Amino acid sequence: MPNHFEASRYTAKIKQVAKEALEECASKLGEALTLAETGDGKMSGTERLFDEAFQNAANRQKVFYKKEATTTEMGVPERVLLASKGTTRGKIDCVLKFQGHLIGFEHKVVRMPRVKNVLYDIWQIEADHYRMEWASKLSGGYCTVVLYGPLVRDAGSPETVYKHFLNAMFVDYSTSIKWGQLGDTKRGLKHMDPLKWMLGSTKRLGFDLPYGADRPLDFCVRTKDRTLALVGLWAERRGRLPSVSD
Repeated sequence: MPNHFEASRYTAKIKQVAKEALEECASKLGEALTLAETGDGKMSGTERLFDEAFQNAANRQKVFYKKEATTTEMGVPERVLLASKGTTRGKIDCVLKFQGHLIGFEHKVVRMPRVKNVLYDIWQIEADHYRMEWASKLSGGYCTVVLYGPLVRDAGSPETVYKHFLNAMFVDYSTSIKWGQLGDTKRGLKHMDPLKWMLGSTKRLGFDLPYGADRPLDFCVRTKDRTLALVGLWAERRGRLPSVSD
């Protein structure tokens, strides 16, 4: 599966799972997000609500394989884990199976527009993307970013939501390049060597361009009431591809 042509065979099914999951959890997730914004500001529990809905939708479509698969069993090299997470232990939120091919999914919930801790988002997404690129048991993966907020509601289409998201990531990238740690890494400062992987990951995700790169396997879906959207960012498998077994 792992070239663009073959991977595209599964995009429609993955979009269907994502759309069903969003609709299923929209009410509860919306309440949790409102509480987080008006209460203590903590987002704990919001990703779990989507995780459960995503697994339910995958089961209905008969493609669910495993939840919270460890990075060890998915074959993520220790050097990749240490570079991206600072640890040799971790989990991939969900793994689906398509005709023998395992596809990983890492979920995140992000407000659009963001109001605080914005650079945290790009770091987390890139770390998840980087790990799935190198997971030897996966044929690829998706960073699935659940979006909410005014820009999601007001956008004329899911495609516009996707563009808003890419623009936000480009701003994060540009900020970090000019004033933050990515800039130190690009300038070759030795203490930033462990983060060199981020420069490559940024470009493969298209975050270094104002409207993103040409990424035909990415997608965006939105709920009927326009309160939630989901952007799927494809992680192309790097290195030798796994053998396929049904």
